[in-house]
Amino acid sequence: MDALLALLAHDPTTEQRLLLLGAFVAVGLLLSLQLSQTASPQPFRWTLLTDETRPYWYTLYVLEAFLAMHNTYPLLLEKMRSLHLGNEEKILNAVWVGLLGLEVLMVLGVFVQGIAKRLGYGAAPARKVKAS
Repeated sequence: MDALLALLAHDPTTEQRLLLLGAFVAVGLLLSLQLSQTASPQPFRWTLLTDETRPYWYTLYVLEAFLAMHNTYPLLLEKMRSLHLGNEEKILNAVWVGLLGLEVLMVLGVFVQGIAKRLGYGAAPARKVKAS
């Protein structure tokens, strides 16, 4: 718990903020490409949201939200302080940690699905039911 509090109290350096901002822009461009391919007559296969690619894309969506929260944290904190709620940092930290936790769970889920697929634990084939 102390390590988490130390992480939340740490203010990133300018270089770290630029790297996070660059990652935010890169993921945003990738998501824009994916969205643009939905209207394309011949889309790139890897950009389509299918049952197979859905966990990967959703993980990327949550990463985008996490990076946006991380990059806008100081601005959000300043704006929330003008509301005089008294617990602005706790609210933003809860949102930040929640997004981080969700991202970790989604990455683990994709990892487990990949391992299960490689080991052959895919969905069982549907059985045909005879009509009587």
